[in-house]
Amino acid sequence: MRKLTNLLGLIPFWLVAFISLWIFMFIVSIPALPFLLGKAVDLTCNRLEINYVNCQYHRVNFYGLWTEPTMKIRLKNVVVKKYEIQHEDSTSTGYKLYLNNEDFYDYGSDAYRVHNDKQHLENFRLGTGNSYLNLKLSKGTWGEIALIPVGFMYVMATVFGIGFIGINLKRLANKIF
Repeated sequence: MRKLTNLLGLIPFWLVAFISLWIFMFIVSIPALPFLLGKAVDLTCNRLEINYVNCQYHRVNFYGLWTEPTMKIRLKNVVVKKYEIQHEDSTSTGYKLYLNNEDFYDYGSDAYRVHNDKQHLENFRLGTGNSYLNLKLSKGTWGEIALIPVGFMYVMATVFGIGFIGINLKRLANKIF
């Protein structure tokens, strides 16, 4: 009976170790979430006639945790502007798309995508193709699957934590009994 009491007395220690591992994972992952969680813009446009396009767009940040009100505009011009992205030891070129001279979306260093979307919008405004356009833009540091690494860290912490506790409890039980 005394051996069982000793074994039960160690459970709070291993429980604290397991909870500490989870707290560590929480402390590591929470500051990283703003970098992992993406931003998205949904732009919908209707062309009433050539050079007369009504659009509305809706911005979503942190995958829906924070949204901005839907904005309505008449699309008059589409411009791409370059800017410098500073890295530790170098710089690269970033691209922003402006609608009616207002900052609309930051493409980072994806020159192909920004020029492709600009061309789609310009062609639409000038009357080529359908009279309806829907452009969905989204990004996260690791793309649309940004939460998978964080979830993977928690799963691994759980698996290794349970395995570590189980192995050590088995060893302790063998020593006690």
